[in-house]
Amino acid sequence: TKMKGKLLDFGYQNKTLVDFVNFILANDVNVVFDVRENAENVRKFRREDLERILSRMGVEYVWAKELGNPYRRQSKKAWEELFSSRLKKNNKAKSFIDTIVKYLKKGKNVCLLCYEEDRDECHRRMIIDAVLERLKR
Repeated sequence: TKMKGKLLDFGYQNKTLVDFVNFILANDVNVVFDVRENAENVRKFRREDLERILSRMGVEYVWAKELGNPYRRQSKKAWEELFSSRLKKNNKAKSFIDTIVKYLKKGKNVCLLCYEEDRDECHRRMIIDAVLERLKR
């Protein structure tokens, strides 16, 4: 099935909330999926701040905790294997992937938010792959 919306991602390392807001506006984002395991006890980009700011902008915010990467402190090879397994086996993670796919099919622009600046060093690359794979079905 064809994707009508855009799938974007944003790593906020070395970025400000203003950078993020500008990114959201420039890309006409409708829904933000926060794919951090921890969105609450953080200094920057706290869940409550994001919910407040995005709701004022008319952008939906979803904290997809189960799409977070609890394995990130291990080697990249190790966490990639563990996270890949989580995407296949965790029902809540699979449900979030399905929800992202539904939004994209409806023509909504979706942004995945995480800390790591470089997508290739971040688990959100694997989430993007899972969404694109799901769209092929």
